Amino acid sequence: MAEQQTLVIIGSGLAGYSVAREVRKRDKDIPITIITASDGTFYSKPQLSTAFANNKTAEQIALSDAEKMASQFNATIITHAQVQQLDIESQCIHYLDENQKKQSCYYQDCVLATGANPKQLPWHSHTISVNQHHDYQYFRDQLQDVKHITIIGSGLVGCEFANDLHLAGFDIKVISMDATPLAQLLPPSLGTQFAAACAQQGIQWQFSSAVDNISPRDNGYEIHCALQTAIQTDLVLSAVGLTPNIELASAAGITCQQGIVVNTQLETSAPHVYALGDCAEMHEQLRMYVMPTNVCAKALAATLTGEPTAVTWPLMPIVIKTPFCPVCILHPPSTGGTWSTSGKAHHAQFLHTNAEGKLDGFILMGDTVKTRATLMQQMR
Repeated sequence: MAEQQTLVIIGSGLAGYSVAREVRKRDKDIPITIITASDGTFYSKPQLSTAFANNKTAEQIALSDAEKMASQFNATIITHAQVQQLDIESQCIHYLDENQKKQSCYYQDCVLATGANPKQLPWHSHTISVNQHHDYQYFRDQLQDVKHITIIGSGLVGCEFANDLHLAGFDIKVISMDATPLAQLLPPSLGTQFAAACAQQGIQWQFSSAVDNISPRDNGYEIHCALQTAIQTDLVLSAVGLTPNIELASAAGITCQQGIVVNTQLETSAPHVYALGDCAEMHEQLRMYVMPTNVCAKALAATLTGEPTAVTWPLMPIVIKTPFCPVCILHPPSTGGTWSTSGKAHHAQFLHTNAEGKLDGFILMGDTVKTRATLMQQMR
């Protein structure tokens, strides 16, 4: 029988490495094993959609390799491994190592940090998605002799890529099923202002358009949308969202919905199995941002080292890194209360006060983003 490990983390993205870091701060001796399908490179994921304008290579956004991370955390990191089964009865993980040999790893506690993958739509094989470090390198490799890039999706990632790639010198068109950009984050009137600010800089938008098909053509692609003229483009970047990786947990009998369902202590329905990051769902919500992952990692590390701790959410504004029109959003906790407005067009500030007259949310655009720290101080 393989030697039992105290803590096994599946996944070496931000979530997995953050848990290892926080656990090690609290306990220098607990054995930690990290099993990952990747090469274990640690990198800043937000830079994936903001690094082109600065001409940063994949090597330049990498912060550390697996060997250095293993040394830093005094952990065993098993790279290029494919986890085949999570056996919650025997508390054992079965996987294929990089040589395709079957291996087993026993755990006392297991953390699922399996992340999420780009949504697979029928035309996905003719697009590129950038969700991991190796995706970024592949995308950069495809950019030789490319002038026009079409982005499908106008959410946070799509808008950040549009700004970044346009600043890098590419002609950008964004196709979206929504009527305005950032539709999940901004009301339509503000989305329209955001789109106008970006359009002034040269970004083209095509809203309320569903992609029916993408066809390869000489040196590029042709994009077909219902009742609209086909779009000719050199490259297509898909930014239509992510799907949490729940297959491993679901096959083990762990409760899953959109993501792997966890309680406020990040416990799944299986004893000694926890989940966090892009794959986890708490209170029917997915929180696919850096700050919630870091908050969860600290709480989970306390639980794993003998101090059961529930996640408590601090103020967590969403910052959209779009230089043509920066946006910062802190949604109020309820729909009650009132909004007040100051500023003009895409340099407007929208403040929300609750029934007691206390500031509890805001939307900042353009120059007003600079007031974020002051506003958050008022809310604490």
